[in-house]
Amino acid sequence: MPPPPALPTSPRLWPWVDEVECGLAAFDGVGVKPVRYLAPMWSTSKSTMEAIAAYGIRYDSSMFDDDRPYLLDTPTGRLAELPIHWCLDDWEQHIYVPDPDFGHIINRPSIVAQLWTEEFDAIRDTGSLAVLTCPPSAAAGRPGPEPSRRSSTSRRAAAK
Repeated sequence: MPPPPALPTSPRLWPWVDEVECGLAAFDGVGVKPVRYLAPMWSTSKSTMEAIAAYGIRYDSSMFDDDRPYLLDTPTGRLAELPIHWCLDDWEQHIYVPDPDFGHIINRPSIVAQLWTEEFDAIRDTGSLAVLTCPPSAAAGRPGPEPSRRSSTSRRAAAK
């Protein structure tokens, strides 16, 4: 895959170009052209943003620097940034790492629902953006409770 014309030939971008090209090639293999980027572990740099903008990615959700969307201009193009926050990532609620012992537990779905409801209420009240991050099988690796195990309140609400 040749670099797009907007991509500078600066050596500092080469590692990012390789990563972006590898990811885009995987999507291209199944006929998909992605428009969003989410950095692994939200690890980004100016070079990351330049590389993804050059390849036509239109928006990113990897930054923690605001509660509202904004435009990010790079030398290779403009991106919309949809900022995220750890409190709305299921990893923090469902991860279990036995060694080293962080003292972290896997939260019950009801605890997570309460936490996220409170967050969504505050986000709504301030006119901010909520980006719920739930990568498939990243942390919990399983679906939520079966319908028969959900609370009676949830079953009644679903039936309405």
